[in-house]
Amino acid sequence: MSKIYPYAGFWKRFGAFVLDSIILTIPLMLLYGVWMFVALRPLLPMFAAQAGQPPTADMMNSLLKMYGGIFGFQLISLILFWLYYSWMESSRYQATLGKLVFGIKVVGESGQRISFWHATGRTLGKWISAFTLYIGFLMAGANKQKRALHDIIASTYVVDKNYQPGDLLPEVQTHYVILGVSIAGMVALFLLPFVIVILLAMHEMANEKNSPNQPSIQQRIEDTLTLSKMPLLQQLPQEQRTPYNENGFDFTFLDDGTVRAQRPENATYAFIMKPNAVWPCCQPLVPDGCAGAANVDVCTTN
Repeated sequence: MSKIYPYAGFWKRFGAFVLDSIILTIPLMLLYGVWMFVALRPLLPMFAAQAGQPPTADMMNSLLKMYGGIFGFQLISLILFWLYYSWMESSRYQATLGKLVFGIKVVGESGQRISFWHATGRTLGKWISAFTLYIGFLMAGANKQKRALHDIIASTYVVDKNYQPGDLLPEVQTHYVILGVSIAGMVALFLLPFVIVILLAMHEMANEKNSPNQPSIQQRIEDTLTLSKMPLLQQLPQEQRTPYNENGFDFTFLDDGTVRAQRPENATYAFIMKPNAVWPCCQPLVPDGCAGAANVDVCTTN
């Protein structure tokens, strides 16, 4: 910023935002990942065995624990976000760690240090800035006093660290073109994933229309899901390996740990998962019985 104006520049605020996000996100994601591995990994075989079946009491209890844990992490994240910003910006530093690194701070309408609850209002206002596709944040780079939407809501300013209470807070030039281009860019970025998904779906539908003999998308998904669960099924205790039907396959389990999945309407082949195997093979029940099984190697039962 020019020495005439005390306000923090947009890129300083952006850098502070990125740094603060890293400081808050990395520990939470590491903790969340550990919890997911420890708590959910033992449940995967049970979920695989119960797929397509009425839920049992054990499964419902496990789901409640899983969603309870996810809700707990979300609540902890919100509390940490609130305390971090509100306490740091109302402290004697008047800045988060990211703002300290970039030499900027938060002040009130008269340039004074704000209270904890005033900072809490500013922190809540950040959610409104985020819900506007982050346009509320972009406003800090274009309006008359370099204020983001949450600054306007909370009557605060972000200024250089050397600013003192009582110094002037003058208006600066408003950059309407920059703000308009930024808003258009954020809207386009938000819509881009939806456009890509629609284009891919249209491309897939066109391919299916041109290749009527190819299996449908739904059929390929069902087959892939069924076969990908077979390694998990082998991890179940012997007493839980009961025959069942899923996605059009009849699953049976042999005493040696082999898992067999066969379509009842087509008895010419079956997918076999041997103990300790990493992928199923196709057992021909009649000569050339595996001809209809794409991308699966023919194997014997020896």
